This record gives sequence, C-alpha cells and structure tokens, in this order.
Amino acid sequence: MDADVSGAVDTFQRAFYKSKVWRRRTWLGVACHQNPMDMWMIQEIIHETRPDLIIETGTRHGGSALYYATMLGLVGNGRVATVDVKPEHLAGPSGWIDGEGMAVDSPYFDRVDTMTGSSVDPAVVAQMREKAQAVERVMVILDSDHSKQHVLAELAAYADLVTPGCYLIVQDTNLSGHPVQAGPWEPGDGPWEALEEFLPDQRFEVDRSKEELMFTWFPGGYLRRV
Repeated sequence: MDADVSGAVDTFQRAFYKSKVWRRRTWLGVACHQNPMDMWMIQEIIHETRPDLIIETGTRHGGSALYYATMLGLVGNGRVATVDVKPEHLAGPSGWIDGEGMAVDSPYFDRVDTMTGSSVDPAVVAQMREKAQAVERVMVILDSDHSKQHVLAELAAYADLVTPGCYLIVQDTNLSGHPVQAGPWEPGDGPWEALEEFLPDQRFEVDRSKEELMFTWFPGGYLRRV
C-alpha cells in the first residue's frame, strides 16, 4: 500500500472509530461491535480452515460469538468457547447498546459454550485447554482487555492451542495509536506492542493477505500457525 493510500485509510479509520457507528452494528439483532471488513475476512478464514473449535476471549454481548457460531453452522462443523468477566452481557442490551436481541435466544448459540472469569485465570485456561485437546483444528481470537500485559498473558496462555494451518487473531491492534487513539490504552500499551514482543515466536507468521481489504482493526494481527 503506497503512502497516499495508507494515509487515506488511516484518516478514514480514525473517523470511523470516532463516529462510534460500529457500536450500533449487530449480527442477527445482537450487538456486535466489530469492523465489517474484518468480520468478512474472518468468515473467509472459517470457511478456509474449518476449525473444530474457536476460542474467543471477550464475549461482551455475545454478538461476535454468535457470528462465529453462525459461520460454523453454515460450514457444518465446530463450536465456540467464549469467556468474559461480565456474563450479564449475555442477558441482553443495556445502556448505550442499540442491539435488540439476546445472543442466547438464537438457535445458532447452541454451538457456543460460555465461561465466566478472566481469560488468563488458570482455571479458565485449563478448561479451554481441555476443549482444545479434544479436537483436531483450533482457532483463537483474542478480544478482551487490550492492555499490552494482558494480551501478552493471553498469548502465553493460548498460542500453543492453535493448530497448524489455523489462525490466532489478535484484535484491535489499531489501538494505542496505530492509528486510533481511544480508551485507556496509551501509546505503547496495546495489542500492537504485545505482538511486537510475541512475533519472534517462530510458530506463527503474519498473514498480510488477510488485510487486503485495506481497512482493518487488526493490522499485523492475523497470525497463521505454521
């Protein structure tokens, strides 16, 4: 991507994030606070790799887990295991959320197993590991606390659960100034910086082809297990 195009994409990304229109996005009526470009790419990855299990950290309102479960249902295989410290978010919309539905009411949510607790709690990690060891193909999506140290802890806990040919997706690497500055994540304290420390890990390669739609919230965050 040349400098002019990159600058235009960064300008749009900052404007898109600041507008907060992404907070009104839903999947089957359930709040799903994601960039549509990345969600399109994730469905391509699911179709391409056919994971038996998708581990998600950061359930929030359940819209993303429902989306992944829907895709797995369409390809005819797989389950989602998702964890969050606030399980009440599965109970329905609240406050500034514009989604009208509850994830648990969807028939596709039958493919989802939910857990309560920190994604790096040893008990939670042990449950996830047990689920991963029971299947052949595992994908992991990290989308909870976006501070550098927490993401590093998640990478340490979950990276080795990803099976060869499948993906580890570190979400929201655009925060802490890449190019978005938002929330409590100051420059130097975000998923991007966690990845910089993690990427010497030779088990994974950054798959830039998954960024070809240009507008991504996960720059450098699509990692393929080799």
